[in-house]
Amino acid sequence: MTKDFSHQSSETTTKLYVRTNTNRISLPANGKRTIVVAGLSNTERKLDNTQMQALEDAVNDLNSLNLEAVSLKFEKRTEKQHEESNNKNSTVLILRDARNINDFREGEFAIASFSKNGNPGSPITITPNNTELNTPEFFFKGIFLHELGHTFGIVHSDFDTRTSCGLNTTDGSRNRVIEHIPGTSTDTSDTNSIMAACATDIGVFSLTSQDKTAIRRIFQRAEF
Repeated sequence: MTKDFSHQSSETTTKLYVRTNTNRISLPANGKRTIVVAGLSNTERKLDNTQMQALEDAVNDLNSLNLEAVSLKFEKRTEKQHEESNNKNSTVLILRDARNINDFREGEFAIASFSKNGNPGSPITITPNNTELNTPEFFFKGIFLHELGHTFGIVHSDFDTRTSCGLNTTDGSRNRVIEHIPGTSTDTSDTNSIMAACATDIGVFSLTSQDKTAIRRIFQRAEF
């Protein structure tokens, strides 16, 4: 499949929805909770050098938002290190999927778990669709920013239509309890967001201004 890797981003009105306020990541009353974003560094499921650098860059972008109650920490971990770690509930593990490419939808570059029980979702799995392309680092960074958004509890910005994928159908989020993130638009078909269903397909690889607003808001201690 041919991909357009032209690096572009726009800053018009966007919006985001969180999966549910009760599934938000638990935050401390004081100080910051550390969430580890760990790239697998061994076995056939390890991230390659380009993917690992893109992941670190994505974490740096998020930390640059000066989040009120969360700090993200990038790490490289072996499988053994992850299994022996005592902070799995605060870790998002990123790895490659070793299954056949035919097990995934065309254009499905990664799969993430939503936040649950007050903890970030894990893992984020990179699909074999990426191995057939000479994929640049900024494209992977866009993928990681998008999937990390899911692990924080954020659904697709165009969940009602999947307009960014050239479709007009719900992606299933309509059947979930979701809540609007204060300070962002309520247009449920807007594609100008890193959280658009096919964001990287339409050239969104970076956080837009309201993406930043939304991520800052979900990591504030105040309720919605």
